Amino acid sequence: MLKIVSFFLGLLGLFALPQSAFAQKERFISGEPEKVFQAAVEVAKDHYTAVAINGEEMILSYRTPAGMRAATGYDVTATFERRPRGCGETGPACVQTLIRLKVSKRHAAFTWGGGDAAARDFFRWIEDRLPPKPVNTKSQ
Repeated sequence: MLKIVSFFLGLLGLFALPQSAFAQKERFISGEPEKVFQAAVEVAKDHYTAVAINGEEMILSYRTPAGMRAATGYDVTATFERRPRGCGETGPACVQTLIRLKVSKRHAAFTWGGGDAAARDFFRWIEDRLPPKPVNTKSQ
């Protein structure tokens, strides 16, 4: 009996180990970093609890509420970097912002993918707040 219990605890450990204490998510969003950062601050204030906002270094920390996937929510740190799009031009149309999220669990043993869902929602809400992308209307 002890061997069976040890075996199942070992399996549980194998499945729990790959889920580290934090996960990093990232996405490119078209637009100037300052505008993307401002949209992210608004999202954090509207949907979460903003903990720290550093406008100079463009770092945002916030907490997600408890929910079905995580009993205690998450601590999230978002950083924003300017990256060229490689379109051969300059200006706002050729700039994108790389947002990196570091999602940390708060006292939760299992989270059932809640960090991924929280990151998807955060990115989607930022994109919803940004002005629509200009459509190229040149005829060839």
